[in-house]
Amino acid sequence: MSVASDADEKETRGYPSAFWIALCGYPLLFGLLCRRRSDRAEGALKLVSTIHAVLSTSLAARDAFDAKWKSLNLITSRSARSNAVVAIEAGYLLQDTAISYLADSRYKIRFTRLMKLHHVVLGSLLTLFLEFARRKRERGVFFVEMFLLMNASTPLLNLRWFLRRRNHHGRVQALASTINDAGLVATFFACRIGLIYYMLWLYGVRTNRSVVQSFLSIPVQCKTGTASLLILNTLWWLSMARSTLKRHLK
Repeated sequence: MSVASDADEKETRGYPSAFWIALCGYPLLFGLLCRRRSDRAEGALKLVSTIHAVLSTSLAARDAFDAKWKSLNLITSRSARSNAVVAIEAGYLLQDTAISYLADSRYKIRFTRLMKLHHVVLGSLLTLFLEFARRKRERGVFFVEMFLLMNASTPLLNLRWFLRRRNHHGRVQALASTINDAGLVATFFACRIGLIYYMLWLYGVRTNRSVVQSFLSIPVQCKTGTASLLILNTLWWLSMARSTLKRHLK
């Protein structure tokens, strides 16, 4: 049985307004920052990405670590506020996919097929989740929201891009680059690898299981997605850590 965790939750016939605001608002922000200038397009995309990452991470952290979840079922409990946070992410991913194709054709900014596929798949899955939420059939919004905390590494990733685009190579920039790279490697590990372990551990605490038992007990589709995400993020982190060490120890 699903339990609504928000006391003031109201009946809704459509998606949360946050979905439409993100879907339409981010392209407008990109347009204002870019102003149809090819030399600003990539920087504008990075800035919009950073703004979204800060917003998404902050909202997800505030809600996911709310005391309300201590007394709620992490799988069946429903939350209109949590769904709104997920809606922002879904709207961002869908519009960012469209913007990336536009930037590719108009501004010649190349995006890898893997990144485009990543956005299409995640955006579609989160929109599907919102459709289930519209019908009040969603499950596990707490964990979906927790996954959004992986956005915490994005601002440092984008800052690395900005630092490396600068032509100055003084001591201050070298120090800033070193600090940012170290923070990126640490943050990426914590929020994209350690977070998965934490969620399995938390679920295990609630169900009296170990981390391994928690992983084995979840549905096959969740098990496959979790394992794939853990493997891909680990490989990405290893590649990032290796390139960072080579860059600063040469």
